[in-house]
Amino acid sequence: MDYSKCWLDYQPVDTVEKEWLTYFQSCEGEIVESAVSEYKLAMENMAGKVPQPVTKEEAGVGFSVDSSIKEGKDGYIITKDESRYQITGESESGLLYGVFHFLRLIRTKQM
Repeated sequence: MDYSKCWLDYQPVDTVEKEWLTYFQSCEGEIVESAVSEYKLAMENMAGKVPQPVTKEEAGVGFSVDSSIKEGKDGYIITKDESRYQITGESESGLLYGVFHFLRLIRTKQM
């Protein structure tokens, strides 16, 4: 048995919001790249399509790091306005945790 993916078992979901299939990344770093790669892998498995990078104005999901959010070193916030979800970490690791939480919400049909 392969335990390498354990809780990261990205099975197809019934409903896919079009916003999930485009993204904009306003920050860089090794952990940020891991977060975006994990998001793309998960969406490819859950939605059947790899999200595409687009301009900030066109993006359905935004990834950012902002040390002023004051959610703790590994904290994050997830917000949504009319046309975009925004995942913001206080640090790069906070962004990664925010992406995992966002994916968990999708997988458990809480989005």
